[in-house]
Amino acid sequence: MAKASPKIGTRKVRQNLSKAKYPPSSLVLILENGEWESFIEDCCRNELGTKYVVVQRIGGAGDAGRDIEARYTNDLIADDWDLYQAKHYQSAISESDLYPELAKVFHHIKENTYPPPKHYFMCAPKNTTPMLHDLIAKPEELRNKFLQAWRDGKMGITIG
Repeated sequence: MAKASPKIGTRKVRQNLSKAKYPPSSLVLILENGEWESFIEDCCRNELGTKYVVVQRIGGAGDAGRDIEARYTNDLIADDWDLYQAKHYQSAISESDLYPELAKVFHHIKENTYPPPKHYFMCAPKNTTPMLHDLIAKPEELRNKFLQAWRDGKMGITIG
């Protein structure tokens, strides 16, 4: 049975988005947080069988900083999985957004909640601020600023 189209009066209403006017890369901006996590999960699932063996969405309260866990093998072992965090914020990711998320991950690694991942990805459709972008290109400086912010108690998790 065919699905009825919505009607206004006697005319059928159909929306068409011009690909030239609305490229697919801009459509991720209209996703909500949960949809963004699902999108990242789907992207990882596209790698099942070629890169990953297991892809699991964990996101939500109590996820220990893991929105998506993508494993190279069936077992969750050190350096044999990738951790994805899906951050669909109103603005670009800044140091003040990144540092607490990194601290949470390091805290859970230290507490043996999970082993260290091979890669850590923070997926954000609005990218990073120019300052954080420049800092990522200087890993040692990023490390030092992150550790100083953590020592200064700006993470909500203490080093110790």
